[in-house]
Amino acid sequence: VNIDKSSLSVNKRSESELEIIGKIDSNVSCIIYGQSDSWKQKCNGPSLMEGIGQDFCLIIPNFASFGPKAIELIISEVPEAGTSKQNQNEKFSNPFYCSEQYTRISLTRNDAGMVFLKAEDQYIKLRNKNFSLLEIFGKPLSSIRSNTSSPTSYCSDGLSNRECIVCMSEVKDTIVLPCRHMCLCSECADAIRGRSDKCPLCRQGNTF
Repeated sequence: VNIDKSSLSVNKRSESELEIIGKIDSNVSCIIYGQSDSWKQKCNGPSLMEGIGQDFCLIIPNFASFGPKAIELIISEVPEAGTSKQNQNEKFSNPFYCSEQYTRISLTRNDAGMVFLKAEDQYIKLRNKNFSLLEIFGKPLSSIRSNTSSPTSYCSDGLSNRECIVCMSEVKDTIVLPCRHMCLCSECADAIRGRSDKCPLCRQGNTF
């Protein structure tokens, strides 16, 4: 699951409520909710099925202060209907299984009363530790099914081709670090690794 940070925005719904809108990609059924230290309870949002680019709207309380207000948007997986308790327990017993993703945002209000949203960072929790999530540039999304169309391959960062940029035939599946460009197939990555330490896309010194 993932919230597209670039899609997030906030609108005034009423004097007492704001609405946060955005898009979610998910390959499981999930629910989104928000939490803040200043709220007595979480704000529950919509339940969503698996799919790409799903719109969501989360209603939260309005606030009067001008300083930044920190909020966490949380996507939580919803167990599939008919899943046995034993299967759920086996899934949760996996130390690398993560059922929630967190997106930190901050809201500020200007002198005119307009509210602005800024997406800070995204992370997951494993074994009570937070792990930051970094974007991969050029990752195809064909593995996620959409409810409204056939399987699609595209990228949100403009690197729309699924093919390796070297051989132009195999599907790219290798990430170059630390620039995080997914632009090579494994065979081309092995061949380039022995001759160069630079990303073939941005030409920075990297490892892959």
